[in-house]
Order: sequence, then structure tokens, then C-alpha cells
Amino acid sequence: MNQILHKIQLHERLGNVNWVLQKVVQHYSDLSWVKPEILERIKYYVKQCAHIISPVTIEAITSLPDQDLSHAGLRPLILAASRIKPVPKTGTIPFPAVSSVGIVRELSVAQDAPSSLAPERIKLLDDTGSALIKAISRRVSGQCVWRPECYNFQILDVFGNDDPAVKGSSMGLPLALALCSKILDEPLPGDLSASGVVRRDGYVRPVTSMETKLEVLKRERFFVKRVMVSSDQDLTSVPAGLEIIKVRSISDAINIAFPERVHISNICVPIDIEAELASLKKQYEGYLIDTCEENASQLISYLEQSHLPLPKNRSIRALFVCYWRKGCCHCHKGESGEADKSLSKAMGLYRKHPGLILPDEYFELKNQYGVLLKDLFKYRQAEKVHTELIKEMASALCLDHTRGANLSSLSQLYLAQCRYEDAEKYQRMAIRLVSEDEKYRNYGYLAQIHTRAGNFRKAARALSLARKSFAGAPVEIQHTKKPFLDWIEVEFLYWRGLRSVNRRKQVFQKLYAIASEYSALEGWVAALINKFWAIAMLLEGKDREGLQVLDEVISFFHAQFAPVLRVLGASVKAQRALYFLKANEIELAMEDMRGILEDLSFQKDIRVYFKKELGLISRLLKDRQWQKQTLEQGAKVLKSIIAKIPY
Repeated sequence: MNQILHKIQLHERLGNVNWVLQKVVQHYSDLSWVKPEILERIKYYVKQCAHIISPVTIEAITSLPDQDLSHAGLRPLILAASRIKPVPKTGTIPFPAVSSVGIVRELSVAQDAPSSLAPERIKLLDDTGSALIKAISRRVSGQCVWRPECYNFQILDVFGNDDPAVKGSSMGLPLALALCSKILDEPLPGDLSASGVVRRDGYVRPVTSMETKLEVLKRERFFVKRVMVSSDQDLTSVPAGLEIIKVRSISDAINIAFPERVHISNICVPIDIEAELASLKKQYEGYLIDTCEENASQLISYLEQSHLPLPKNRSIRALFVCYWRKGCCHCHKGESGEADKSLSKAMGLYRKHPGLILPDEYFELKNQYGVLLKDLFKYRQAEKVHTELIKEMASALCLDHTRGANLSSLSQLYLAQCRYEDAEKYQRMAIRLVSEDEKYRNYGYLAQIHTRAGNFRKAARALSLARKSFAGAPVEIQHTKKPFLDWIEVEFLYWRGLRSVNRRKQVFQKLYAIASEYSALEGWVAALINKFWAIAMLLEGKDREGLQVLDEVISFFHAQFAPVLRVLGASVKAQRALYFLKANEIELAMEDMRGILEDLSFQKDIRVYFKKELGLISRLLKDRQWQKQTLEQGAKVLKSIIAKIPY
């Protein structure tokens, strides 16, 4: 009986209401000692979840003793539940998943809603939406542009709460259908569900555990009669009453779900070029690189039309920005040839149309490109971009702040290469030029230079100036940029504590006080603060606490899809692997090394930069018996990775 109770509790936690009610009725006589509680629970679910209570469950409940049903007031509730018919809602679809057992959730898409999606959900939404918009555009005429920042989605349990535990690409097909429903403002057929992986090119791929998913759908959502799956999905059995619809692509899926010709009013609208440029900027800064590149290409085609309904000054500037964004996207993907083509076209437009493209805008974008090259470890090319900019700015009218921003970027490039004197020189030059509102940031970078050079007295002085400048900054900056300065100070405190054994406890107490404000890990800066917190605790012998925080930081970075952030994750894994090697936990160290291989192989240029280290790790992972020499080699390569990642 304990085993049955355990299973009932498990299914109840997971929201399998029909399974729970059917099992409770089946074992009702054996559970007489908790009969009042059971009847109250049945009553609760019949009231709260009437729309999903199946006829089979209703029949089971009505088989209970009449006296008990009447006493609990269940008869009128059961009658009401039996008459409820689920009403399809726009942008929603039930879909199956598997955790420890099969479950059903409702995927609900919202439009123009504040988005705080986890990285894996952002990536899923972006890839799925891109494939969907391409499919829709083939059915309509006009410009269809995918704007991922305009949508949000939730995975809802039976009580309407978001379930963050449900993950994976198998919800791609239901997401595509729900998103299409929201875009078209038409509900999906109420008897339809789906499960399938959607590739960015629109093809639908099979999923695992499909039989379990079909069983739970039939039991928990009695109104689902049709299930859409990949044409490549293998099925050994299908529950009676369910029709399997096999689709090869997203186009097939929307043709079946929405057989009527779609209304284009919500899809193809006149291009608002300024809104599209702002959208490109959001996509680029959100690391939705494929979508940014695709949309930039689409806008370029639009802007290069011979009869464009835009004045020349707006179209030329927009074309310049689109080519620049496209080039940077290719650079992100390691496609240097394509990047050079697009960036050359952008620079050609700037030189051909003086006055139509403001010098400051050109300089700002070129500076950002240099920063991107630095983040991808293309140091020589980055230096060339920034030094070219210094020469170009010397003979152009531009803001002092723009000049200072470029000098600061050059300084950070030299810092990444441990060229501390050059880094300090250019950062001091930058401080003289940047606007007062931004000086706190540059003093912060100066403090970071001195910290890494080991000059803690100068670092403390620069930090003090940074705090003083920050105190005078506008309120909105103080509200949003505080984590940056705290990161700089936490790094300073860590290195100072590491080098000053006598003062370590006192210094680390200050570090802990700052870091404790960032336990939520909201962003990569907070994650880096927590990294220093964790390795400081390990240094003080607080192994359990330090490893717990390191694990959270590693999980944060591993969930990211931006290559630069995965590199930061590799650095943290290298720190933990070093700890495991010292503790002779070889298997755990090797597990982190496998993770490092994955993180540093994510992007072509990064992979090339760490080619030597990746080769050494690959060889070490093949060694089944780690000797003293192997341990030394492992520690050496991990230290090399940490040293080469400048964060």
C-alpha cells in the first residue's frame, strides 16, 4: 500500500489528475483510514480541473458508494464536469512530455509580453519561429519578418503555473503550432496535439519515448484525438482512439492545422525600417545571430529595390546598418569571408555617401566589430580595427566620447593579452575623453588592469575613483550598472586576498558581502561574481559551499547558447577541474574536461585559438590510467585555459 501511495503522490505532483483519481478509486477500500481526505481531494480536483476530467474518470468516481458521494457533495460536481467541453484558446496546445513518467502540459504563446525566458527557451523560440515564418511566407505575398523579441511562451501545468522543469527540443512542433495560432489569431483544433523536433530549416524530426507520450495524452487529455509527429517517427503501437498524423515539415503541419488560406493582416505588414533596425539591434545583442543575419539579408533585398518608397538619406543609412549587422553575424559564426564581403559593402556606402551616414555611427559600429574580434580571440585583427579607427577619427568630426570609447576598447584588448602598460596608457587616454556619465566604467577597467598586474594600491585608488564617479551618474545608470563595479571589486578582492595571506580572511569577508547580493545569477556579470566567491571559499577550505556555488555558475553558463558565454563557462569548469585534480577526483575532473571540450569547440575561431589545449585534453581523456605525469599535464593545460580566458 505504501508503494501505491508513493505513486499516487508522484503523479499528483506531476499533475496527472486522471491517473490519480482512477487509482484512488481503484484502491478506495484499502484507503478507508483516510477516506475523508480522499473524498476532499477528489472534490478539489473535480472542481479545479473539470475541463480535463475524462469520461473514464467520471465513471470511476460514480462507482464509489452513493452515501460517500452524497456526503461529500460530489454528485452535482460530477454532473457539471461531465457537461464541460474544452474550448480551444488562441496560441495554446496540449503536448506530452516525459520526466520520471509521462505528463501533459499546455504550451501557451503570448505576444508583446515582457519576456524573461531561460536561454534554452529563447533558442527554441527563435529557431522554431524562424522556421515557421519561412513556411508562412510561402503561403502569402509580402514581407514576413520574424521578430523573436515580440513573443513569449510558457509551459503550464493543470493549475496554470509555469513548469520550468519541462525542457527539450521535442516541444518544437507544438510551439510552432501555438505560435502560428497566435500570429494568425486563430485557435488550433481542440482535438490536436503534437510532439516533434523542429529544425531551423523547417524539417520535423522524431522524438524519444513517443509511446509513453501517446499513452499519457489519451489518459490525461481525453479530448485529444489527433497527434502530429515527424514522418520519420517510429511507433510500435498507438492507443486506440488516437490518429497519428505524420508531417515532414512545418509547412505540412500548418497546412493541416490551418487548411484555409491564412489572413495576412497580422503577418505581412508594411516595413517600418526604423523599427526593423531596432529589432536587428535587439536580436544581435541577444545573440540571436542566425535570425539577425537572416533578417538583415531580407531587409537588404528590400532596401535595394529600384522603386523603394523611402527617401535616399534613410535608405542608405539603413542599408549601411544592415550590411554591418550581417557582417558581424557572419563573424560570430566564424564565416570570415562572408563577414568581409558585408563589412566592405557597409564601409563602401559610408565612403560613397558622406553626410548620409554620420561618422559617429560608423565609428561606433566599427568599434563594436573590434570588440567582437577580441571576444573571438582574433587579437591581431582586432588591434588593426582599433588602430585604423584612431587614424580615421583624427581627420573626421566626431564626438570625444566616441574617440574615448575606441581607446577604451583597445585598452581592453591589450588587457586580454596581458599587455598591462599599453592597457593602462590607452585607458587613461580614454578617461580624458569619455562623457562624465561613463567615466565610472573606465575607472573600473583601469582598476581591473592594475588588479591583474598585481598593483593593488593603484587598483584600490582607481576603484575609489570609479565609485565616486558612479555616485554622480544618473539614477538609471546607478540602478542598472552597479553589478559591473561590484564585479571589478570582487575580482580585486579575490586577487588581493590570494596574495595577502595575513589579511585574507578580512578581505574575503568584504568579497562575500558583495557576492551575497548576486546569488540569483541574473546575467553573466553576476555569474562571474559568484565564480570569484566560489573559488575564494575553496581557498579557505569551505569546500562544500564553494563547490555548490561553482556548480550553479557552471549550470548557468552551460545553458547559454552564445559562444562567448560558453567560453566563460569553460574557464569556470577549468577552475573546478583543477580542484578535483588536487583532490585526486580524476573522474570528476575528466567530466569537466569533456565539458571544456564542448564549450571551446562551439565556434570555429574559438576552436582554432584553443587548438593546442583541446588536442591535449582529448589525449588526456583517452588515458585510462592517470599517473603523476598525467596529473601534471592535466593541471598545466587547465591553467593554460584559465590564463587565456581574460575574465
